Amino acid sequence: MKLHGFATKHGQNVNDGTNYRILNVWKKQHREVQLGWKLFKSEDKEWTVEGTFKSEVEKIGPYSVVTDGLSFWIGWDGIDHAQPKAILSFSFKEMNFSQSFSPGGQLHPIRP
Repeated sequence: MKLHGFATKHGQNVNDGTNYRILNVWKKQHREVQLGWKLFKSEDKEWTVEGTFKSEVEKIGPYSVVTDGLSFWIGWDGIDHAQPKAILSFSFKEMNFSQSFSPGGQLHPIRP
């Protein structure tokens, strides 16, 4: 499982007006508890930061929301990875992951 191309603007670059970050996240197998990640920083022009993060989710959803320097995903579990289990987030400022579980370990959809 790999995720690529999550980017966020960061600061200003004198040459082209924008610095950015690209986050690459991966898991070798669904059952592993360790996520690997590395971060590309445009001002350094290379992948400069990397690390690992323990998570109980088996799969990270392919879609994210990026706002205020944070990227969010839904972590999935269960048969065919169809049960939402947690919300994972990555802080581009702090350069770290966190995860949140709802009470009872279940995420519940909000109905209008």
